[in-house]
Formats: sequence, C-alpha cells, structure tokens
Amino acid sequence: MLVSTWRTPPIRARTLASRAHVVIIGGGFAGVAVAKGLSDRDIRVTIIDQHNFHTFVPLLYQVATAGLEPADVAFPIRTIFGHAKNVRFRHGRVRSVDQSRNLVVLGDGSQIDYDHLVVATGATAAFSACRARRCSPCRSTPCPTRDDSGIGCS
Repeated sequence: MLVSTWRTPPIRARTLASRAHVVIIGGGFAGVAVAKGLSDRDIRVTIIDQHNFHTFVPLLYQVATAGLEPADVAFPIRTIFGHAKNVRFRHGRVRSVDQSRNLVVLGDGSQIDYDHLVVATGATAAFSACRARRCSPCRSTPCPTRDDSGIGCS
C-alpha cells in the first residue's frame, strides 16, 4: 500500500477586512436590492441609513386605513440580511462623502472607508411648496408664478 505524504495546503479564507468594501447609502428599495444582489459574495457590504428599518411604501395606505398594522410594512434591515455574513448595517445619517479619500463621514463624526459607493437615497416629495393657500417662498396668495402644472416659485 502506497501512502502519500504530500498534503494539499489549507485553503485560507480571506478575512472579511481584506475583501473589497461596498458602502450603500440608503436602505430603501434600491439600497436593499443592491445589497441582496451582493449578499453572500466575496465582498464586504455596509448599508447606511438614518432609519434601522425598511418601509414598504406601496402598502402605507393600508396602514392609514387600518387595513394593516405598521409592523406589517416596516422590516428591520438587520433582519432582512440576518443570513448574509458579508452584509452589515450602520445606523446613522451621512454628513459628507470624501471622494478623494474614499470615506463616508457620518453625523457623529465616524468615518467608513469604501472601495465602491452606491448612493440610493431615494426621492423626497415636496407637496406643499406652492399648492398651499400661500406660496411658501414669496408668501403671496395665490402663487404669482404658478403655471398650469402647479409648479411655482419654490
């Protein structure tokens, strides 16, 4: 019987810190979708959001009409990615991004380095700009520069 003394060198798993780092700003639909696509890959992923939950906005009307409980449309981001070993969540508000040094600076002063940055902050609606009784910027009634689309001097 021939016994081999040659051994295969052990496969060294790359540590999490040595992997490329993708930082995703925003935990809404786009941010969660990007993180899901990158979960369980050989990279580090950090999601930064000022809220520690993802809200399923299309069902908010059912919460408003008592058709659903608020807990039915808000999901903790950490729970969504609990199975993924490479996805982390950081609760915070982004103050600035230093592109020359590849750093995201949070409101508390902490810094997160990145190799790739995804900005998925979503949109903000401004329903009250000139549709109110008084135009917010010029305080006149009605807004003198409003056109047929409802866009005025905001």
